[in-house]
Amino acid sequence: MKRILFLITLSLFPLILWGEMPIPDARLDGHATVPSGSTLTVNGNITLGPGATANGFAQPVAVKITIQMSEGYTDVEVKLSTDNYFSGVLHVYAHTPDLAGTFVSGQVIPVGTRIYYTATGATAGGDTRKIRALPLTDSGGVGNKISATGRVGSIVVYIPVSAVIRPDNPNLAWSCNRMDFSQHEQDADGHTLWRAPDDIEWVTVMPSY
Repeated sequence: MKRILFLITLSLFPLILWGEMPIPDARLDGHATVPSGSTLTVNGNITLGPGATANGFAQPVAVKITIQMSEGYTDVEVKLSTDNYFSGVLHVYAHTPDLAGTFVSGQVIPVGTRIYYTATGATAGGDTRKIRALPLTDSGGVGNKISATGRVGSIVVYIPVSAVIRPDNPNLAWSCNRMDFSQHEQDADGHTLWRAPDDIEWVTVMPSY
């Protein structure tokens, strides 16, 4: 009887693999394939070891930089260095009061960059919850698009992934400075105050608005 039970157990084992089998923890050192039409559901986390790849997962297309604004500030400068500002070389330099570069030259704005903001008192009217686009050809900034009593809630910058701007690059040093049309946020001694972004997120799609 024991021998028969042993054989039945072995014969059922492959069937269990093809059925639904929750696994609390697992490690795979080889290769795994989910057949076409099948589904692999993960309710926890997938961790890839060094050199490992996962095909078919949505890859990020852009980095989303969010800057929360405070009263008195309507615009921002966003900069990116890959050597923590040692050499002065910038991979991103966006000055929202003059994105067109009419007065501020030397800006580095990657192709495909998008900038959005929320505000009250928008001269274009509309819901204050609306997310508004700031064209890269603009030379007036967000401050010129709101009333004298209006306020800017946040500014969000989407920058496409590139050979440098990618989530696995550990050398990305983002810095932001809040400002009005002409004055940077400073300390009492007149030093420009740079901040890390409030949030950095890698996104798999660009917004449709």
